[in-house]
Amino acid sequence: MKKSIFFAIVKIICVAAGIILAAFLVWKGPGEELLALCIIVASVALIGILLAWRTALKISKPITDTTRLLRRFADESVTDIKPEDDDAQRLALGVNSLAGLLDRTADELSHSNSSLKAILKAIPCAVVAVDREKKVVMFNTMARDFFAMPEDSEGKYFIECVRYVSMEKMIDAALATKKNVEEERPIFSLESESIYRITAAPIKIQNKVSGAVLLAQDITDIRHLEMMRRDFAANVSHELKTPLTVINGFLETIKTEKDLDRETRDKFLDIISLETDRLSRLIEDILTLSEIETGTISRLENVHVDEQIIKSVQLLQKKAQEKNILLETNLNCPKAVVLGSADRVTQMAINLIDNAIKYTTDGGRVTVGTNKTGEHCMVTVEDNGIGISMEDQRRLFERFYRADKSRSRELGGTGLGLSIVKHIVSSMNGRVLVKSAPGKGSVFTVILPLA
Repeated sequence: MKKSIFFAIVKIICVAAGIILAAFLVWKGPGEELLALCIIVASVALIGILLAWRTALKISKPITDTTRLLRRFADESVTDIKPEDDDAQRLALGVNSLAGLLDRTADELSHSNSSLKAILKAIPCAVVAVDREKKVVMFNTMARDFFAMPEDSEGKYFIECVRYVSMEKMIDAALATKKNVEEERPIFSLESESIYRITAAPIKIQNKVSGAVLLAQDITDIRHLEMMRRDFAANVSHELKTPLTVINGFLETIKTEKDLDRETRDKFLDIISLETDRLSRLIEDILTLSEIETGTISRLENVHVDEQIIKSVQLLQKKAQEKNILLETNLNCPKAVVLGSADRVTQMAINLIDNAIKYTTDGGRVTVGTNKTGEHCMVTVEDNGIGISMEDQRRLFERFYRADKSRSRELGGTGLGLSIVKHIVSSMNGRVLVKSAPGKGSVFTVILPLA
């Protein structure tokens, strides 16, 4: 429309100039040639101005349109552009505004990327993300170490970096079904066998699957604890049932047999008393173990190790004498102090010494000693008893585990003594070690950090 009007104006000016020029040429008088020349020059100048105006419009219109587009993409609230600014200034301001937006966007993307990498690194399981073509998009440090992935895995196919065909099939299933796929499987290494929960989950963006993420979580400890809980429940039930069965049986005999002589009746009552004591010790040990595990032990205090060892030896001296066992001490830490509970340290020593007395034959020897090594205090309980096989040593500190089951029950053991020792020592950030061989006695060593 504007173009048509422009050319119409140019035509009118040209026609008018031609008519005026023709009229002057026909009816000109003397000296009017100069006027005709002026008219021609003016007409040409006017046409030139109109043509220049048209050219300027052609140049400025794209600039104006670009400026408006930049303002719309960058920031509609830009107020730096003023009506009196020319098109070039407006374009420059629009470009600057867009550049500022791009800088802010780049900073936000960089921050988001850094945050995502930090989160992935902190996740305590292996994470690998792939696109729909199963090319690796990202992975964390645990995934790199666990799957032995190359550093340049991004952009490569999953199966090239993680050589587990079964896991690739899980990703295929997640992409196809748009649902999580989960499995538990053992993963073998040179050192041990671990149980992992493998999960493949689809990545959905606006209800469209754009890829999948694979997570591998080590649940070995969880499964081990579950097994220990089941075993503990079964063992407690068995250990409680045994004395209760004995007590119930002898009570029933005393109740039904009216003609029992006094000697037999007293014998049965003694057995009932022993089983009752055993039941009481078992319940007390279970409660003690529970208190230690839940951290509900008495407040921490400075404990003089040698003092608690002397107290424990005094309490068990009579029991050792009954078996003609020499119970001696070799204490070398009169000033050694550890941070913990005096009652727990005493209980730890009693359990170790009592255990040594039980499994040492009559006429044997049990030696309790202390030594200071660097920043630690070492407590040793050594005997020349029956000893422990290497196979039994591996499970010696488990709850209710007995190296000699029949002998332990005969001696009134609950199967929790050494487990309690281990938990007490662990609660004090210490360690307990055992060195033994069948027929050559045993040496239990407790290492506790000094306060």
